Amino acid sequence: MARRQAPARQAILERIGSQNRMTIEAVELSRTVMDERFQSLESRLDARFGNLESAVKVMRGSIDRLDGRMDGLEGRMGGLDGRMARLDGRMARLDDRMAALEKRTT
Repeated sequence: MARRQAPARQAILERIGSQNRMTIEAVELSRTVMDERFQSLESRLDARFGNLESAVKVMRGSIDRLDGRMDGLEGRMGGLDGRMARLDGRMARLDDRMAALEKRTT
C-alpha cells in the first residue's frame, strides 16, 4: 500500500511542480510585458515633457518681449501724460485770457 501511495504522491508533486513552473513562466511573461509597457510609456512621456519644455521656453521668450514692449509703452504713456498736463496748463491760461478779454469787451 505504501508503494501505491508513493507513485500517487510523486504524480501530485510533479503536477504541483509543473503548475509552479507554469505560474513562474506566466509571472515572468507578465513582468516582461509590463517592463515593455513602462518603457513605452516612459518614452512617450519623455517626448511630451520635451515638447512642453520647448513650448514653455517659447512662451517665456514671448512674455519677455511683451514685458519689454509694455515697459516702452508705459514710458510713452508717461511722456503723453506730461504733454497732456502741459496742454491743460496752456488751455487754462488761454481760458483765463479769454475770460479777461470778455471782461474788457463787456
